[in-house]
Amino acid sequence: AIADCRALGREPPAPWVAAVADDWPGPIAHEYKRLRDLLEEGAIIAATFQLKDLAEVLIKFPALVMARDLIAHGDDEAALAVRRLLFTDLLLLGTWVGGLRETLAPQVRRLAATPDLLVPELGDLFVAPSPRGPLKPTPWLDTLGDLVRWRKDTIGHGAFALDPKDYLDDLEGLIGRINRALAEQAALGLWSALELRHADPDVAPLRGWRAIRHWHQGGAAAPHRELEHPLFLWRGARCLPLAPLVALRRCSLCDKLDVFLYDSPAGRKLQQGFLLLDYLTGHRLALPGHRSGALGQETQALPPPDAQDQAPPSDAVLDDDWGDTQLNALLEAKLLEARYLQPEYLRAPLRDFIAGHERGLFWLIASGHIGKSVFVHGLAAPDEVGDKPLLPDTAVVALHIRREYRTWPEQLRWFLLDQVLHRTFGREPGVQRLPELDVQSPDPAAALADLLHEVMRFRPPTVQRLLICLDGLDELPPSPEGEAGIADFIPRPEALPEGCYLLLTSRPPSDCPPHVRRALDGRFADAPDYAEYRLDLLDSDATDPEAILAYRRLLRAYVDRELADRLKADLVLALSDLAAGRTELTAVNDLGRGLSEAGLPGLADFAKREWTALSKGLTLRSPAGAPGLFDLAARPVLERYDRAFAAVCERATERFLYVAHLTGLLRAGQLGLEEIEALPSGAGLYAHYLRQLERVLAPTADAPASGPAKTWDFTHRLILTLAAAEQAHAAVEAEMPPSVREDTFRGVPLGVLAALLGEPAGSVRLVFGLFSLKEILAAWKGEDARHTRYALGLKDFVATVAALWPEALSARHRQLANEALGALDARWETVTEADPLDRWRLWHLLGHVRQAGEAELVERMLDEVAIRNSMYRLGMRAHEDARYSGTTRWWSIKLALAAERVEREGTDTARNDLAAAHTNRGVTRRDGNDLQGALGDYDAAIALREALRARLEPAGEWPSSWANDLAKAHMNRGNARRAGNDLQGALGDYEAAIALMEALRARLEPAGEWPPSRANDLAMAYGNQGIALEDSARLGDAIQAWSLAAEIRASLVANGHLGFGGVCLRVMIWVLQGDRDLGGWVAFAQTLLAFFGVYQGMQQAWSETGAEAEPPWREEIEGFVELINDLTAEQRDSLLEALGDEAEAVKRAFGWD
Repeated sequence: AIADCRALGREPPAPWVAAVADDWPGPIAHEYKRLRDLLEEGAIIAATFQLKDLAEVLIKFPALVMARDLIAHGDDEAALAVRRLLFTDLLLLGTWVGGLRETLAPQVRRLAATPDLLVPELGDLFVAPSPRGPLKPTPWLDTLGDLVRWRKDTIGHGAFALDPKDYLDDLEGLIGRINRALAEQAALGLWSALELRHADPDVAPLRGWRAIRHWHQGGAAAPHRELEHPLFLWRGARCLPLAPLVALRRCSLCDKLDVFLYDSPAGRKLQQGFLLLDYLTGHRLALPGHRSGALGQETQALPPPDAQDQAPPSDAVLDDDWGDTQLNALLEAKLLEARYLQPEYLRAPLRDFIAGHERGLFWLIASGHIGKSVFVHGLAAPDEVGDKPLLPDTAVVALHIRREYRTWPEQLRWFLLDQVLHRTFGREPGVQRLPELDVQSPDPAAALADLLHEVMRFRPPTVQRLLICLDGLDELPPSPEGEAGIADFIPRPEALPEGCYLLLTSRPPSDCPPHVRRALDGRFADAPDYAEYRLDLLDSDATDPEAILAYRRLLRAYVDRELADRLKADLVLALSDLAAGRTELTAVNDLGRGLSEAGLPGLADFAKREWTALSKGLTLRSPAGAPGLFDLAARPVLERYDRAFAAVCERATERFLYVAHLTGLLRAGQLGLEEIEALPSGAGLYAHYLRQLERVLAPTADAPASGPAKTWDFTHRLILTLAAAEQAHAAVEAEMPPSVREDTFRGVPLGVLAALLGEPAGSVRLVFGLFSLKEILAAWKGEDARHTRYALGLKDFVATVAALWPEALSARHRQLANEALGALDARWETVTEADPLDRWRLWHLLGHVRQAGEAELVERMLDEVAIRNSMYRLGMRAHEDARYSGTTRWWSIKLALAAERVEREGTDTARNDLAAAHTNRGVTRRDGNDLQGALGDYDAAIALREALRARLEPAGEWPSSWANDLAKAHMNRGNARRAGNDLQGALGDYEAAIALMEALRARLEPAGEWPPSRANDLAMAYGNQGIALEDSARLGDAIQAWSLAAEIRASLVANGHLGFGGVCLRVMIWVLQGDRDLGGWVAFAQTLLAFFGVYQGMQQAWSETGAEAEPPWREEIEGFVELINDLTAEQRDSLLEALGDEAEAVKRAFGWD
């Protein structure tokens, strides 16, 4: 196929047209010459896509020239028609062809007789008069239309194999048609009198492929401050400015100043910006609406949308560029669960252990990459992998430990609270808090054992046993000095409650970090309810030989399952070769018996059916001693597969991860059975795969330097984007508290991935790229295929990418960070979670900036206050919707930015902002039922503010607002402690808050500088203190605290601050309830009269506002009336007696006789 491709490049059906490559405008000349070079190099795939690019530039460049000619030199009708074509809807390639036929060429022909147009002959190139009246397309436009259809039907819907030699016939026919048409155009002198020029006269005209290649390698790479340079089309002394439709623009990917052609609006709204394309490199450039400059100005001449005759968007908008059948098949086939094969050799001993013990600890010790995590995932989520539960009435939960996310005891605490008590046992916190792990315990193992005893008391009747899996102990990080790690919390099995089991997985102890070895060395010696299962591929003496055999049987079963179709195809080929060209064959038909004895009864039936079909007309003679068909055809095939399996295991070092990778390549036909032995081993397979992919998609190594390898460039950028996204995810998730952390990277949504690459969501290049990488991709489905997310699915593959292309990966992080900053600039305040792309960019910005390692980017991110404000706003919106985990996540990133500002600036303001970020996150974590996490944030906020206080207060430089913020942090921590039933701690915090606020009051109130909001904060502190005192059975003290709160708020109401009226009445009701419960009727009577006074004043003030609405304290009044009406007759008499002279008025008010 490569030889045929090279022959087509050297001798096409019609000769190459030298004038096109040497004299035509650079964008056309380069793509034409590039197609010839790729064919001569034998690069079939690249040439296939290059023909697509040539077709596009042959359509778009003259279309854009005509568009600019009509806008600059045509009349109002022509200019309006052009702008409507270019800017009112998405422009797919079919739309461009239709625009040439229906709008551009007809308008040029209409005005061709005037002397104004610079290139009037272009109209005749695409349309011609028809005897029936309307203009008809020329043969050249028909050829271009055929190219578009071929591109759609052949490439878009099928050319996903990495060896598309079947398309050589199509290439030959199309190239012949193109060359013949271009030869005719060159003979007529098309483009010969025109020059594409830079504004600088010293820059050579961009004429012919050499000029534009020279510019790309020279002037385009020179340092430029400008982002854009105009280009002009000259004809003698006249010139046509082509900008902004054709211009030199700085590429955000390669930083070169190359020729970009206008491609399409970026969306259906002009505010979404525009897309431009550099065909030389294949790089797209997205211009946000607020940075679109002259392009945006062009759209201002359009009538308002309601005045345009716009057709509704086509339902088939993606048909022009969408490989739907193949892509959907890819989505179905590439879910990670498709690789699962039940490891019964591991399930059986674990199942037997649990069945034989009332409690226990089972430790799976095995070499890396054999499938331990897959095994655990199948236990915890059997439905996801199509497996059955391990045992009936047994709940299984799994904590997957990953070195990327540095798993600490705090994660274990939240895992037990959320995954076990909440999700598995269905328990919700009520008046009594659910039990939690004490991560500060001096005896960690006892702490976890005691907690598990408490946890098991909450199990529902449907759960008889609980299996807790701690997967990947060898990936635990070392703990800070003096602190326990997760390994320290693992108890001896006899300390576990009945019905509770622990499954540990790790590599052999010799491969574990020292801190893990120290923690677990000898921990379970002589334990009665303990078992180990060892599968150490490097130490056969320490491993049961039967375990090794069982594991190898699993590998063989997996390979056989995955290669079943390829084996059938090879078997059919062998049988076909045996029957081909014969009328008679001496052999015994023993296919069925032979394959059945080989353990392949399913293949036996298949082989018999195929032989029956292949041997029609063939006489089979079977004398004694005749060889069998099994020996002649089937056995050699099976032996080839046996040798291939041995080679796969040897190259994969028997690791399931690498076996699965090689098997995938074999299944896809990207690797031959005889090629396995030449491969590197182990992790080196990944780097080899990437290099091999480059060799397939890029020109051959000995090819001339004929320009960028666009197909490989895009695929390379796709890999880097997926790797960068996963690294950014890990960097951001490292900032998340355990309660909201998403350790598993679920990939990039297809639409977002397309946008990050500057592609339409279903573009040929993107679908081809995904299909090319299908053996290393993981795909997750959302509600439907449109939400599918993609990631590099093999463990440690991202590490291989980082090691192989470190500089390119860092550069991709920089590009993604800069694109996010540019796209969201000036509209941070409008970013919403409803826009997937905006949300993705904002969410991963911190991760990309950190991974880029560029100080300028860090400065830019930290200096933009609007970024932090946007995250705060999105967090508040989530909080309003009671999505507390969402709030915690947004505010965790904001907190990380605040921490970086402290590290960079070291100012007191930055430290105070960090304290505020901790306080805010503490509030939402408390509301989200993560009390321990909330307390940690409040502790951090208080420590930061106390340090500021210690330094600033003695010099009188401690702002009153900061003092109040410290008091509120104490109050918030008190609320969290009270919710956790730590009443003593809560009261201590409330006292600290009140002391700070009363000191502020004493200093500011006399000077009239104590604002109502501060007064309300103090009242709130007294109110919360009263609640904690009541919970501590100190009702008298609680009434005193509530009375102080009511007094402060009553004063606020009296001074016209009606917004505090409702809460003032509410606290007074608390006082009344307390006095009632204590039988203090004199105090009750005094508060009752005060309540009437405050209420009447509020009603009067409300009426004076002229408001028609009902006052906002109706709920409080209803509660008050209910309280009074619930008094017993004896309580009423006691109250009336205490009221004295006011008794009659009260009786009348409540209708008491």
